[in-house]
Amino acid sequence: MTEFDIPLVCDWRNRPHVRRFYQKAPLSLDEAYAKLLPRVRGEDPTLAHIATLRGCAFGYVQSYLILGTPSYAEQIGVSDGIGMDYFIGEPELVGRGVGKAMLSAYLAEVLFPAFPQERRCIVCYETANAASGGVLTSLGFRREKELIEDGVPSTMMILDRPS
Repeated sequence: MTEFDIPLVCDWRNRPHVRRFYQKAPLSLDEAYAKLLPRVRGEDPTLAHIATLRGCAFGYVQSYLILGTPSYAEQIGVSDGIGMDYFIGEPELVGRGVGKAMLSAYLAEVLFPAFPQERRCIVCYETANAASGGVLTSLGFRREKELIEDGVPSTMMILDRPS
């Protein structure tokens, strides 16, 4: 991801299908720059990436050490692992299999290589987001527990690092 991608990510995060589960409140372009520019510049340890299909951007994935945000680690009750958040920005691609391909490639080519000391990826998603649970299950994640994340019923799923 580059700083030139920030307006696109901001636009995606304001689309209804992304706002439903990922970005609850509207996001201004200034807010998007404030949040994402430090990641692009390497000033924030969160790794932020744009997914492309045939050269066209369609999704966003980020990963981070969960212990890098102690309050979040405490909230979800874990003491290790890599967190991952994601969305498909282009609504016409939702439900067409690109999310599974995006995450499969990201896990193998980015997430686990970037954090060699960690042994598992942990994803918490809003339980009402059945599509997210389905794609994670299809990738080999196992359901760990139900929890309340930021006041919302959520599900934690875990994928152990492949051998």
